[in-house]
Amino acid sequence: MCVCVFVCFFFFFQQKTAYEITCPDWSSDLCSSDLKVFHKLQNPKSNILDSALKVTDFFEFEYKDKQIFLIATSLQNIGKLYISKDILEKKEPLTLEEKEIIKSYPYYTKKVINSIMGFSDISSLSFKVQERLDGNGIFNLSSKDLSFKDRLIICLIIYSALREQKAYREAFSHKKAIEIMQDMANNKKIDESIVDIFDKILA
Repeated sequence: MCVCVFVCFFFFFQQKTAYEITCPDWSSDLCSSDLKVFHKLQNPKSNILDSALKVTDFFEFEYKDKQIFLIATSLQNIGKLYISKDILEKKEPLTLEEKEIIKSYPYYTKKVINSIMGFSDISSLSFKVQERLDGNGIFNLSSKDLSFKDRLIICLIIYSALREQKAYREAFSHKKAIEIMQDMANNKKIDESIVDIFDKILA
């Protein structure tokens, strides 16, 4: 099944050129329908795109930047197609080794999206979602390497993951998710100012 989904992803996006991403008719259709369909193939209960829309509207992203951010948000976990379903859907707490395997998915995300013509900007955002400001990420990028949009999507992925129910735990409340993220910010993992904004606009 994973191979079939990947092939569908690849051939659909291979038909979309860099020019088409900036085209109002095509991109509006993509963001309103196709992106949600593709993202929910991996997680049917995810509301991450709804949160991404609130975030991009709050920061008043330009039209093209907004579409790129939304596509990157939707495709950032495509690398999980390379991860065993037994690990992704495991109901017991994950072992340290299994956690490290899951954390490696941005490497595959980068590999997949870089193979699609015209998606360099999307790839640049998508593969950094597991990076941290202190340099403890899959690619060892630190605060000086991470733009505001990088930091924004990192926080968005963390917030979404905390708010979603997992096989091994219930979903956290908004309040608890923010508390966890504030602790991460205090430890120089993520941007504190973004966490404060999320507390206001995603409640």
